[in-house]
Amino acid sequence: MELYLIKEEAVNITDITGGIVLNTSMDTLGASLNFNIARNFNDPNYALAETLEVGDIVILNNSKELFKGVILEITTNKFNRSIKCLDFCFYLNKNKVIKQFDEISASTAIKQVLKEIGADIGEVSNISTSITKIYNSNTIAEIINDILKQANDELGIKYIIEFAEDKFNIVPFRKVNVQFRYKSTSSESLTESILEMKNSIIVTSNEQEEVEILAIAKDEANIERYGSLQEVITVSPDEDEAKVRNIAKTKLKELNKVFRTASLQGFGDDEFKAGRVIELNNQEFFLQGEYLIKNCSHTWVKGEHLVNLEVELYEE
Repeated sequence: MELYLIKEEAVNITDITGGIVLNTSMDTLGASLNFNIARNFNDPNYALAETLEVGDIVILNNSKELFKGVILEITTNKFNRSIKCLDFCFYLNKNKVIKQFDEISASTAIKQVLKEIGADIGEVSNISTSITKIYNSNTIAEIINDILKQANDELGIKYIIEFAEDKFNIVPFRKVNVQFRYKSTSSESLTESILEMKNSIIVTSNEQEEVEILAIAKDEANIERYGSLQEVITVSPDEDEAKVRNIAKTKLKELNKVFRTASLQGFGDDEFKAGRVIELNNQEFFLQGEYLIKNCSHTWVKGEHLVNLEVELYEE
């Protein structure tokens, strides 16, 4: 693992840094990197520590580039400086635009809104969902997230925003062919919950004057067992009838289940990040099959690459 500070040229700062933590999460946009850098104001051997500034670029490499982002916050103490960085998805949350879409595909809409801030666009999956909506003073991130939510409601496919190889990418969850290796001193836990379960879905029009129920999907057997857990989704009253029925059906499939999440500790791999799907075979906790990484935290302790994962049972 190597950490670089980018000024006029790349400077390797690995030897005077510690506490490196790289985080990705399904609940937050982009990746974050935190680390400490040793400091001694009176020792010229530590002069490099004083050169880090807010706005500088930092790159974390392992077998490949794992992170490239901006220093957003520096806290300076007598013997160290604490550095907080976010990747370039940070700017999607900090730029508001006014945008109107009229029956264009979700993928085209996303490309248009990224171009509003001159973003370099990488891979954008072909998403056929038709978008017709006015966004007034929303951030780029809010608009893209809303478009992806519409796509998920219709298609049942979840997509994520990633910054990689200096470009913004919109991709579905991906499976990685990496075996999770448990550390001998690691601890695992499994949580099973129906707090987020929905066994009845109602789709209504978003007409202000009169609300019309357009579609209903429910699981009577599940309602009998767990009680009614109902969700209401609003769509345009002009939506196609078949599309509305499909929205109800796909949302029921997504939410009508017992949610199984597990916390795992083990040896790190560069392929582990939020939004990736891995295969598990843990008989003690009945963790068998495909699991989606919801939260991922990489650390490096005495040269050893470790990872903490929060995973959820994945069903396509």
